[in-house]
Amino acid sequence: MNSRRSPLEDRSKLRYGVSVTDPCLDWASTEALLRRASRELADALGTRAASGRA
Repeated sequence: MNSRRSPLEDRSKLRYGVSVTDPCLDWASTEALLRRASRELADALGTRAASGRA
């Protein structure tokens, strides 16, 4: 992942409807992160859902 200057440092670069994190985390990285989180949290979340605390 590449770190870049935040657009919040220059508010003139902000655009309506465009996330300020878009340049920070691309789609492939987002997908990989969510898949990993899903795998690693599956047991804990399954137990939580089964207990009615979801």
